[in-house]
Amino acid sequence: MKLPSLDPSGWFVYSSLDALDKGIVSRELFGIKYIAFKNSSNDILVTIDSCPHRGYPLSKGLISNDNLQCSYHGWKFNQNGDCIQVPGTQNCPKFKLKLITYHSHEGYLWICLGEKQSLPSFELMKNSIESSLLFNINAHHFLIFENTFDRMHIPTVHKNFVTKTSKTVKYRIKCHQDKLEITNLSEGKQVGFLSSLFGSNSDIAIERYIYPGIIQLEFLQKTKTKLLFTIFLSPVNKDKTQLEVKIQYCKSHLLLSPILTPLLRWFTKRITQQDIKYLENQHSKLRDSNLSFSHTAQDYVYKYLEEIVTTKGKAKLTDKSIELKLV
Repeated sequence: MKLPSLDPSGWFVYSSLDALDKGIVSRELFGIKYIAFKNSSNDILVTIDSCPHRGYPLSKGLISNDNLQCSYHGWKFNQNGDCIQVPGTQNCPKFKLKLITYHSHEGYLWICLGEKQSLPSFELMKNSIESSLLFNINAHHFLIFENTFDRMHIPTVHKNFVTKTSKTVKYRIKCHQDKLEITNLSEGKQVGFLSSLFGSNSDIAIERYIYPGIIQLEFLQKTKTKLLFTIFLSPVNKDKTQLEVKIQYCKSHLLLSPILTPLLRWFTKRITQQDIKYLENQHSKLRDSNLSFSHTAQDYVYKYLEEIVTTKGKAKLTDKSIELKLV
């Protein structure tokens, strides 16, 4: 089955900036392997994971005096990608690594595989307590998009964690250009695990997709954000997706942070693992068949995600309200 797929020319999170402190960071995006490293002056180089001499993986090389050295024949490249040394010859060939456009933003290294363009516009919590998790899922990225916004799988897949009673919920859907935002208009204390930690009688939940690869789940008390999950999605290839998940909550819970942080990490892992089981089975079935989807009114989110992805962030304006009964 052919699913709507992201265009590789946008900005995607490559890794956290902290990961570069440990040396060469190797990643695969859209089926191509890359490496990134930084020197002692914190200058960063991102390039394809292949030495121009004989194609040996540069990820198996080393950093020597701020230069990248291939471990096969010892060729060295500086931070600009220029070949500066070839053992056995004084006439260094004018080979140059292909440099990939990058940007450091909000603690992450972002790369752009197409023409340089503006970074996606999004906000994180300020002065928060935060933690991060990394997941690799053997499933197409669009399945993950839909799963995140699919309310109707929650009572069956996550029934022990998120919802315990049936209720009718009213949502506002706003879709325009590169953003889809779904707001829970049924104010009042939600039901489930998160509510037992952060809930009040004036809660609002917002789900947000920002093209090409950002998903946010935001929980507010009136107008103040109490808890924010930000997912940075990067397609590894058509059969695999990597997620960097950032968890943030307000410092009013500072005294409880030694308990809350590991609890939220455990909760996020457990919920994601439950979804991974279904996503990987779904992907395997769809990949090996010519099946197509059947849609009902409850699958409302699919068309909005599809429009944003297929138009490359140029979706038409939609602003409407719907009601769903969660059983």
